[in-house]
Amino acid sequence: MKTEDCSIPIGADFLPDTSRQYLVQCQKNEKKAKVKMRLLVYIMRKDGKTIHNIGRDLNIPYSTVRCWLKRVTEKGIHGRYDKKIPGAPPKLDDQQIKQLKMDLKAGPQACGLDHGVWTAPVIIKHIKKRFGATYAPTGIYELLRRINFSWQAPRAMNPKSASKKEQKEFKKKPRRLSSTI
Repeated sequence: MKTEDCSIPIGADFLPDTSRQYLVQCQKNEKKAKVKMRLLVYIMRKDGKTIHNIGRDLNIPYSTVRCWLKRVTEKGIHGRYDKKIPGAPPKLDDQQIKQLKMDLKAGPQACGLDHGVWTAPVIIKHIKKRFGATYAPTGIYELLRRINFSWQAPRAMNPKSASKKEQKEFKKKPRRLSSTI
């Protein structure tokens, strides 16, 4: 079959080792929407559609369709998945994380801080002093979640509310029915 100006094969020449039925099966079983869309593009290309027609029919820019087709042509059918992008290296190693967990369990006073409870700024200060790592408050919340700590805040209490004893005395006692006949 013919190829377009971008030298991506079309029809049976596109992914010659992969059948249309296999692409349809992959698309049916795929859970990720973006990968499903890419597989649909591959199916349409296998059917002989041009890049412009695929883009128009699916409302996808020409350049995106072209990039998807080029990548799968170069890398094979496994090119349908995005490459994993590594994040920044961790600021604390495993040993430091274990030490931080013990510090958090012990409390701020045990760590030589003048605070009664852990707050994000207090934890940031402690990590900077102890390990030399700098965190932002959002990073602290993520770190706590990752090491299975939950962020807890005291429940607000009305200063005019009754004490537990006053609440108990206030509760009405059930009346006994007396029969007078």
